[in-house]
Amino acid sequence: METDLVSLAQDRIAMAHSEQLWAVALVGAMNAFIASHSKRLLGGFQRWVLVSGVSVTSIVALLFIWSRHFIFMHYDGLAKATLGATVSGSLCPPDRVAPYLVFIAAWSGVCLYSLVVIGAATVATRMLFTDDHQKNA
Repeated sequence: METDLVSLAQDRIAMAHSEQLWAVALVGAMNAFIASHSKRLLGGFQRWVLVSGVSVTSIVALLFIWSRHFIFMHYDGLAKATLGATVSGSLCPPDRVAPYLVFIAAWSGVCLYSLVVIGAATVATRMLFTDDHQKNA
């Protein structure tokens, strides 16, 4: 039973990580497309529609990425608790790892993904404002 629980937790951890990567890739690609084709898109849409689309999509992606991170952390804790009950000792004893390294390992990925989404949205929005201003000048 415990092996099944650990296997389930590992599968859920891998799925949460994969979903995070896909969300970052999709939203990043969307924002890169909008940034590189902003002049053409502004010919068919008003700026506020495009900026709203970039903003809403990026905010939803950030919420999704963070929710996957918390799911990842939940199942990681579950796997550690299950393994801790069946395995004597630890593969990586806490007294040998500095607390700041544990913090960095737990939060660096989700922070990086968030920065990528925010950066791509900022670039796309900036290009929309710049190209719209040039079009109206």
